[in-house]
Amino acid sequence: MNREHYLRDIVHNADDWKNNIKNNTSCENVDNWLHKQNPRYNPLYPYKGQEYKKRSIDKNGNTRAKTGTSATWYNYQKLFNLIMDTTENSKISFHEYCFTTELSQLPGKRSNDIDENDRINSIKKRSKLFSKDFFQQFPIVIVACGHYVRDYNINIEEIFNVKWQGNTIDIDQNWMNVHYQVSGNPKLLIHTNQLSMNISDKLLTKIAEECTTFINKKNITL
Repeated sequence: MNREHYLRDIVHNADDWKNNIKNNTSCENVDNWLHKQNPRYNPLYPYKGQEYKKRSIDKNGNTRAKTGTSATWYNYQKLFNLIMDTTENSKISFHEYCFTTELSQLPGKRSNDIDENDRINSIKKRSKLFSKDFFQQFPIVIVACGHYVRDYNINIEEIFNVKWQGNTIDIDQNWMNVHYQVSGNPKLLIHTNQLSMNISDKLLTKIAEECTTFINKKNITL
């Protein structure tokens, strides 16, 4: 992550969200990242206009073009398309329907760049944040963080008021755990691998099947 990227995505993030709330900004109001000479970045719809293909990176880790997206967002879009049963495959559009965030707010090129105590404190603060109504309102939550939950003792059952179904589902060399709400409004939480590299299409298909079954059974409108 270069400095420009760091300032845009991390440092100014809170102020950008405050401006969005103040101005009641919608996805339609966000600049298209590719079709404007000096587009203003907005975390509501980051890099709007990115093509649905993996971004080309040179041997030094530099981006060759602005048109593609990361492997993670590519898989997010693939999963979204499966859930929504859509054939639209030209642009990254899942931001229009989904909210994404992190279990820790501390950025770094590599995991070991982050001080361990700082990471633990950040996770504790974020866990409290997730108890707020905004995060609790979502009927489907996908925690795509691998063993981060186990390694940092994050109680996702308590945070999201859900109960694990008691068995890990193995798909190729990937896996997923399914949780349902304990009480209150219907909620499905799926805990699975990080959706970046080495992710099986079978895993994405299985996650989508769990989501669509839940949507249909609970008559949920997305």
